Amino acid sequence: MSKSIRYSIYLAALVYVIGLVAFFPARLAVTFAPLPSNIQLTGVTGTLWQGEVARLQFGTNTLEQLQWQVFPLALLSGQIAADVDIARTPTNPVSGNARVLVGLFGGARLENARFNGELATLGAWLKIPDLVPLRGEIILAVAEYELGDPVCSTLNARVGGYEVKTRIGSQWYELGDFALQLGCSEGWATLLIEPDNSLGLSVSGRFAPSNVDFGVVMQPTSATPAPIHELLRMVGEPDSNGQFSFRFRL
Repeated sequence: MSKSIRYSIYLAALVYVIGLVAFFPARLAVTFAPLPSNIQLTGVTGTLWQGEVARLQFGTNTLEQLQWQVFPLALLSGQIAADVDIARTPTNPVSGNARVLVGLFGGARLENARFNGELATLGAWLKIPDLVPLRGEIILAVAEYELGDPVCSTLNARVGGYEVKTRIGSQWYELGDFALQLGCSEGWATLLIEPDNSLGLSVSGRFAPSNVDFGVVMQPTSATPAPIHELLRMVGEPDSNGQFSFRFRL
């Protein structure tokens, strides 16, 4: 048998296997998948190549209408690549899409992700204590994220908060827009907020699961709502530059 014929057979077999995997029913794949006990999938339709989960529940949190489309040829490079979409529904705290890449021998990446949500809804979904009630639109744009220990090996993302409001007493006050830059350092996710906002708020630090270390500085401006000026005076005195400094650690 000539080499050309042999290579053609190998290629045909590879294409057949990829096609068999890609068009395997997703609901059957979920049956055999070793999912953690706290994750439940319902309403799984389509194939491994293209399908949808009507409801994904992990713990007490739920997402609805997740769709995916796998790129079978990515298997040739030793990874699974898929575009994942989260639909905008009354239940979902965010909506958007991302490209997910998982190596066949380990490693996971997220690329070109963009998610939209509402601060109050997302905070309630994440069960964040409502110590400072907030409203406003939030947009997360992830250029690149690679899973690492404890959080990342690569992270380049930006978070925007738009038309943010806070409630003091019974009244809501406009705070404007905020921008957060996310990065990665020594496996920790880092956060940076520049002070070009209505509160003169700047934050820098890093975080990981159950670990937070942020330095916070506020230098109120003429755009800062008067009740926030009053609250800061109750907390303490500013330094000679008019700045209030805090350290937040968990």
